[in-house]
Amino acid sequence: MPPCEAARYANAAAAISVTRHGGSSAPTDAETQEFLARRVQAAIAQDREREATT
Repeated sequence: MPPCEAARYANAAAAISVTRHGGSSAPTDAETQEFLARRVQAAIAQDREREATT
């Protein structure tokens, strides 16, 4: 995995982890991938909205 992609994945996993209680709060790979996919979709929607208003 390229360093930039690894950093993005690690940040996503950390973002999920801090929303949970306890010591075993690490998300699964599937949870992290789903989180990243939702963030990409949200960014695309924001870009489209921004383009529509300019």
